[in-house]
Amino acid sequence: MIRAVEPSAGPNSSAASASAQPVAQRLIRVRVLRQDAPGQESYWERHAVPYELNMNVISILQRIAANAKSQDGRPVAPVAWDCNCLEEVCGSCTMLVNGRTRMACTALVDKLMEDNPEEIELRPMSKFPVVRDLVVDRRRIRHSRRGALELRDPPARGSRP
Repeated sequence: MIRAVEPSAGPNSSAASASAQPVAQRLIRVRVLRQDAPGQESYWERHAVPYELNMNVISILQRIAANAKSQDGRPVAPVAWDCNCLEEVCGSCTMLVNGRTRMACTALVDKLMEDNPEEIELRPMSKFPVVRDLVVDRRRIRHSRRGALELRDPPARGSRP
């Protein structure tokens, strides 16, 4: 996709003449490990998303959802993922980003592209059962937290759990 850059200065300025040439829009290549349902086989799917300043992985997933097509233009189901607070507090957006466990809300594209300029790879967390795509079943964490809280603060006598 090619788009012309509008000059911001007057016609006689050097900035105007330098930007008069068409500029190719930078695309971010994204490879997502998908799984349609629990227990089904997983598969890779590639996407290309237009670059924007200050993007994070959630921004990429939102762009993929808005234009649910693979890199080769084939219509696909939007990628499923979890997010909640978008402030690195809740951890619901945690996934493997370029092989490292990260929260998608704070995984900045510019930094990820410094580490691997070819593409960004997204996978579900590997220690949990996959529900669909990047969504995993976290009930195990909730159950262990509940048990730890009950050990710390046992329920009052006669109260319901």
